Amino acid sequence: MSRIAAKKYGKAHPEKIRERCQRRRARIAGAIICDFTSEQWEFIKQQYDHKCYYCGKKKKLTIDHITALVNGGNHTMSNIVPACLQCNSSKHTKNAPIPVQPLLALNITKDTRKT
Repeated sequence: MSRIAAKKYGKAHPEKIRERCQRRRARIAGAIICDFTSEQWEFIKQQYDHKCYYCGKKKKLTIDHITALVNGGNHTMSNIVPACLQCNSSKHTKNAPIPVQPLLALNITKDTRKT
């Protein structure tokens, strides 16, 4: 792929580029499991009503790893909550300021549930 084609792809699909960068960052930090997708991120934001987990405000959200990648956390859905940039930056690599119950949702739709 040429540079021009790569640039066009990046502009057309910023979420895919962001996902690729996050996975690479997680692998470099030593995360064993890196299976978090942009679709899962959108699902998590919807479940938390697009609000920061820590302060509850509707701001631009960032991915916060409950157990930081540098502390051995994984880049998975069960280790991620949405956090505004201010809360995520203040947490840094420390433990969460409040007890965190990660979103433990199954990928079940109404069509696949037995009634």
